[in-house]
Amino acid sequence: MRYSETPPLIYIVTETQLESALSSIATKNLHIYCAFTQKSLNTKLIKDIQYSHFKSISFSDAQTLYPQETLSVKNRAK
Repeated sequence: MRYSETPPLIYIVTETQLESALSSIATKNLHIYCAFTQKSLNTKLIKDIQYSHFKSISFSDAQTLYPQETLSVKNRAK
């Protein structure tokens, strides 16, 4: 059995950290917990999250998003 040095859950404190994690391939297939509410996010960031490579993204207000990684790039433009 192989073990990864990357933890399965990442704790994110700021929206800026979340934006950085969205563009990092090192965070692929991880669960994210954010120390802020989902309501604090702007529309663009929520759309980016919906098509990200995370397994799930949870927020301090008990909301959780499950990205739709399986959608094609064509469907993302809609």
